[in-house]
Amino acid sequence: QTCALPISLRHLNRIDEALGRFREALVMAPTDIPTLFQCAICCRTLGFDRDALEYLDKVLELRPLHADALAQRAVALNTLKQPTAAIESYKQALKIEPGHFDSLLGLAALQCQEGRLDDALASVQSALSSRPGQVEALVIQGMILNMSGRSQAAINSYKRALKADKSHRAALLGLAPILFNLGEYAGSLDCYDRLLARDTKNAAALSNRGAVLRELNRFAEALVSIDRAIEENPESAEAHCRRGVVLADMSRHPDAITSYDLALQLKSDYPEAWNNRGAALAHIGKYEAAIESYDQALRFAPDSVDALTNRGVALVEIVRHTEALQCFESAIAMSPGH
Repeated sequence: QTCALPISLRHLNRIDEALGRFREALVMAPTDIPTLFQCAICCRTLGFDRDALEYLDKVLELRPLHADALAQRAVALNTLKQPTAAIESYKQALKIEPGHFDSLLGLAALQCQEGRLDDALASVQSALSSRPGQVEALVIQGMILNMSGRSQAAINSYKRALKADKSHRAALLGLAPILFNLGEYAGSLDCYDRLLARDTKNAAALSNRGAVLRELNRFAEALVSIDRAIEENPESAEAHCRRGVVLADMSRHPDAITSYDLALQLKSDYPEAWNNRGAALAHIGKYEAAIESYDQALRFAPDSVDALTNRGVALVEIVRHTEALQCFESAIAMSPGH
């Protein structure tokens, strides 16, 4: 009963007030485990992870087999950049309660970060065996499957998550690029449209949506979407570069060059922007300037077959055939089927 008011405050997102009330309760009962645990939860929510650890350690002194406290301790440790200790804390929780859902899910995420994809998949699938439709677990499973190169299985996992929550942000963000990479542009566009229905100012989604629309040859719409992305985040070199690509598709090469220049002001070591800038310059007959751009692209990406090939083509245009041949031979050596 003493904790009822602060618990209500916490659920109403009045975390500071809730923490104050829980701390007042601890004055009267300093070893009350539920109150100590609630203080830890509040501290974690407020970003006071070291304070959270102190409360959780007190809980575990009083009740060493408290699986929830061990799981929360792992979350705090990971936030404090101690992933090895976090993994150990999750494992301790799972020794106490082998099916502890939060621990299995947290462990899967950390194993994934360490590149232990098989272990991560086993952990998340153990979690899903007890809660088959749990959205967060399905999203993490989708991420792991995608990283493992199992695109279709990843798609299925994300789609199961979206069946339960059709506007789940992480599921849509995970699914959209997979569909894009597989050439399923209509599905990818639908994901970005659903994201933007709830978050109209999401610059990354707007930019990515523009890239999808370009693949669908809907250049005017792509340009509108990318322009909106730039309005939200003018410092995105990628968005400016994408704008240049769409403008080039529309044969607006001088405007494309301006966009590439803006991208390169933001990120001078951007080989794609340098290469695209070279192509736009070549389109308007400025071959020497194009070659200079290709040289910059190759400076930052020496193994760029596209930049080597484009450089060779520009050299042919100004009758520097020996150098052009060297470019083509280097490109073929890097990519024999090019």
